[in-house]
Amino acid sequence: MNQETVLGFSKGDKVWIVVLFPIIFACIGWFLPAIAAWLFRLNLPFIPYQGLLEWVASWNELFLFICGAIGGILLSIYIFQDSLEVTITDEQVHLKAKKRVKTLTKQEIAVVFMERKKLSFLDSNGMELFQSTLEAKKQNAAYAFQTYAYPWEDVDPYEGTYLCWKENHPDFTGLANELLAKRKKALENSKTKEADELRNDLIQAGVIIKDDKKKQYARKAVQHGEVDLDYGW
Repeated sequence: MNQETVLGFSKGDKVWIVVLFPIIFACIGWFLPAIAAWLFRLNLPFIPYQGLLEWVASWNELFLFICGAIGGILLSIYIFQDSLEVTITDEQVHLKAKKRVKTLTKQEIAVVFMERKKLSFLDSNGMELFQSTLEAKKQNAAYAFQTYAYPWEDVDPYEGTYLCWKENHPDFTGLANELLAKRKKALENSKTKEADELRNDLIQAGVIIKDDKKKQYARKAVQHGEVDLDYGW
């Protein structure tokens, strides 16, 4: 099979995003002065910044319409650049997301699965090779990887090994607990970028993370053979 399959936004999704976002933002821009003027006339005591509303009401609708359309186009471009694109061939998987570009060979991938739109690749020791959000249906991803004979699993085979992390957890090293504590604080303060960086540091330390809201569930990478992937637990 000398061909490739690309997963990501479908052509229909791309059309909707490119067309819909500029229209929505342009309409918001057009009606914004009228909405601001209406709120200003109401003079409701619980709406602050009446002077700001009066100022917005004086803006030109056509100018805001154009600005909104441009803003929608720029947002569409950002969404496409930010989304994961997966190119699958017989020998390797090429992954491009944000500023990250990675190529994984079929030989180094022991498991590939998708959970809550997160596409994950693991090696034979349960180490995470790559994870990112994929804008494609799970059944489409499964079909694509199985077509090229990649080791697809419907669920994470290590699901039962995750522990709900608490401070100074006895099952993790001092370094891992320190990183997990910092990441917990970052999650609580909605510092997504910092939390992602700490997640990468934890992977380097042999600790794999799953998040459930603001709770962290963690497991240690295992040595080859300690978990039988054929049983999926």
